[in-house]
Amino acid sequence: MRASLNMGDDGADLVRSAADSEKDARALALIARTLRELTAAEDEAIRTHAATGEDDHVRDLDEFRRELAHRLERLCAGGGAGPALSGEPE
Repeated sequence: MRASLNMGDDGADLVRSAADSEKDARALALIARTLRELTAAEDEAIRTHAATGEDDHVRDLDEFRRELAHRLERLCAGGGAGPALSGEPE
């Protein structure tokens, strides 16, 4: 954003500044709308999660971390990572 306005002989700076200001205002409005939508989506996800009482995501993430750590240990030891795309623990 332009901090100051320098008037040229033909006023071109004024026009350019107005166009820049409008562009900045539109970008700011888009950011604000996006944040509102993200907040609403997050709130809905929290309400849905609280209503179902499920904790599967955390367990799945913990299992993923354990499996990843196990495979990384085997790679470091030179044993390979196991099945590449099976998704099943060995």
